[in-house]
Amino acid sequence: MTRVLGYKESVETDINKRWEQGMPHHLKSMEIYCILEKMDWEYCDDHFCWKAGGDGDNGEALMYCMDIYFEQLDAGERDPIQIPEHWILEKGIEMPREEAKTAIQTYFDTHHGEKIYPSDIWETLNINYILIQELIEELEGEGKVRQC
Repeated sequence: MTRVLGYKESVETDINKRWEQGMPHHLKSMEIYCILEKMDWEYCDDHFCWKAGGDGDNGEALMYCMDIYFEQLDAGERDPIQIPEHWILEKGIEMPREEAKTAIQTYFDTHHGEKIYPSDIWETLNINYILIQELIEELEGEGKVRQC
């Protein structure tokens, strides 16, 4: 078994051994893989060309990596990975709250009937992501916008 500093030995971390032993994939790994494969095909013209089921397939390797992570979480051997705050805060300008709120409401009005995610607003308006989430909740509470 490949050892990782600080982790117990109850989770097999050697991907080749996992494959040889025919270890089943964790349900969360399969779910995420299926989502990625479908989204890649629908929106990225099969950019990643995900494949699963055969020896050495990129999808199998991805699922085995996720299996290790989820099994370590389930066994209490690993803390959940935290998204670094600078990934969220790095992009996005600070602006007065009311100005940002108006811009977000305008975005919803302009894209009426479309499925809108906070990330869409973040990418388009370049407003701080955390502020976007807070303001969407406020606007929903006021009945001014509705997320699909």
